Formats: sequence, structure tokens, C-alpha cells
Amino acid sequence: MSNVFQPNKNQKPNYFRGNHCPNSEKKRKFSRLFATVLIRRRRKNCCVSFDASSYSISSLSTPLATPSSKYFYKAGSSSYKLNPGPLEPSVLTQQLTHRSRDIWDGSADIILNMRKSDGSFWKLVEKYPIHPRVLEVIKLSGLYGVYRCNKPAIDRSWITSLVEHWRPETHTFHFRTGEASITLQDIEVLYGLLVNGAPVLGIETTRTIGDWQNICQRLLGFVPSLRDFSSSFLKASALKAHMLSEPQLSDMTTQEILNQKARCYMFWMIARTMMADTSGSYLKLMYLPMLEDVNAIGSYSWGSATLAYLYRFLCKAP
Repeated sequence: MSNVFQPNKNQKPNYFRGNHCPNSEKKRKFSRLFATVLIRRRRKNCCVSFDASSYSISSLSTPLATPSSKYFYKAGSSSYKLNPGPLEPSVLTQQLTHRSRDIWDGSADIILNMRKSDGSFWKLVEKYPIHPRVLEVIKLSGLYGVYRCNKPAIDRSWITSLVEHWRPETHTFHFRTGEASITLQDIEVLYGLLVNGAPVLGIETTRTIGDWQNICQRLLGFVPSLRDFSSSFLKASALKAHMLSEPQLSDMTTQEILNQKARCYMFWMIARTMMADTSGSYLKLMYLPMLEDVNAIGSYSWGSATLAYLYRFLCKAP
């Protein structure tokens, strides 16, 4: 949305929101703006840009509207209504249902709830450090970077602000300075996850609880009870109880038991940190069959799967 400034040429240059016009003492006039004039007004946390690069300005003396007014700027006798939506609606087609519109209308002014990584996992590994031989298996799988980053700090206000700037049409954050996004390179550098390789499909086939019990016994080393299952989900408390039954391994532990213990850690990190969902205290079992071959775990593109998962829930958040 462009805005034409029509100031009174007989008025002297003065202050505009506390900022001096360059060389105002010498009454220097602007012949042309070489950049976008950004007028920021904190009205319900909304930031608006005016493109005035093609108009000359001799003064910025017209007063701004009050915070309760629907009009942001008055030039001469004309009033310009502030439009919080996109300048070009052909790309950002979901503005009518976007969170920014609700904020502008005053119907959404809350801090969002976050899906936190399971704190029980990080307390467990802090109290009982992972055995070095188990860590070697985790490093081989390519998921060691997630463990190394430890429990992430959650800033609800900051994440809420990011969600409000996220546009599902472009998968980018729309900031005052331009667009930005989280890329595969970010995932690879921050977490060390592979971004090219076999796809992480996680296909949920029709399995009974008995089938899942057999898979858990073979891959994790224990058989959960029937009450520990909810469809294709396993209680995190059941996995935690199993890991606490033998928190420390001896140096004479067989490789099969080491692999089972490593799968317990990796399964917990995947289901509750990399791809956390709204299942609360449950772990989604669809990822467990992909951990069967410990030598093949590192061939999957866990980084792209994690980023796609993040994009999906960012688009659903507003």
C-alpha cells in the first residue's frame, strides 16, 4: 500500500515521532526518498510499511492518529485508513483466517501454549549418563546432535511472535525487514541431522497391541502391559520405568542389549523432541520400526523430516 504525502509547504520542518529530519536547522528539503519509509506504530502489536519511494517530501509535520483511532496518518484534508492485510492478496490468500487479522480486530491477544520436549528424558540422562558404548551407537545413527543440544529453552512469548509472523502460503516469516525462514542448512548445522538420504515415511500399518508388544520386546528389550498402550501410542512412563530398571550398564554388556538401550534413547528423542505432538505423555510408535537396523538409521533424512514436521505445525498454529 503506497501513501502520498501532501504536507503544507508553508510549514517549517519539525520533529517526526522524536526523530530529526536531516539538516532541519538549514531547512534542507528532501528531493526523493531512496528507501521505504517505515512508519511503525504500536497499535495492537501491528507494524505497517508505507512505500513512498516515488514521492518527494518537504515536511513531515502532519500529526499521527491517536492509538484508539482507525486512521493512522492524515495528509492535508484526506484521511488514509490503515489496512493491516497484505498489499498484494494474490499470494497471501489466507489472510482472512490468519492470526494477524484476529490480533488486529482485538479478538486474539494470548500467549500460545507450546509443545515442550519431555523433561523426564533429560532428567534421566542427567542423573544416569548414557554409557559410552551406547553413545557410539547413537553417534552412528546420526542423532547424536539432538542429544548434545540438551533440553531446549522455551520462550513462549517469542515463539508466539514468530507464529504471528509466519505465512503458510510461502512457508516464511514476514518481518518488517523482509522474509526469513528456517532452512535445511539450519537443521544440519544446529543439530547435525542428515538432510539428504532415504525418506522418513513413518507409515502406520494396521497393527494390534500384541504386534506392538512383540516389536517392543525385540527392539527395546521389554514387553509393555496392555494398559501402557493407546492405539499406536506407548506411555512414556512405561519406557522410563524400563530404563530405570537398569540405569547403568556394565562393560560386559552384550552388543544386542546395547543396541536395545540405544533404541530406547533414540525413540524417546524422536517422539518427544524432534517430532513432538499433542499426545501428551505418549510416544508415537510409528517411528519405532525404522530403528530396527542400527546401521541403517543414519541413512534416513531425519533433518528434512524434522523441518517438514515443524513447517506443518507452524501452518496449523495460527
